[in-house]
Amino acid sequence: MLYREPRAQTLLNIYWVPISLQATALGTIAVPATFGDMSGSDAAQAFARLASLIALVSILVPPLAGAYSDRLRAAHGKRRGVIVVGAVVDAFGLLAMMRADTPLELGLGYPACDGRHGNEQRGLPGPHS
Repeated sequence: MLYREPRAQTLLNIYWVPISLQATALGTIAVPATFGDMSGSDAAQAFARLASLIALVSILVPPLAGAYSDRLRAAHGKRRGVIVVGAVVDAFGLLAMMRADTPLELGLGYPACDGRHGNEQRGLPGPHS
């Protein structure tokens, strides 16, 4: 395990806690309720399709983003740029969800800001980094 100075570790935790809270609130409260309002009688089926998409993204994104950030060589730190890109993608996903009028539009924004993608999506070190 790599040693990280306490300040850097604290900053990562300050960043990660709200991301985890956001993912929990979206996945358990906001998205299912909104899907119910938008989809009507087939809300369960529509949400099941979205959950399948989230699972697929969760399988693909962490190893790809982690491999990319592990090989990155940047003057300002190899993960900082990936963290910024992840935050921007998250913000665009939230904006897309906020403006969604259909389940499809909501489903396109949700995978971008679901925190279950793992630390690697946002450039944070995984447990074996």
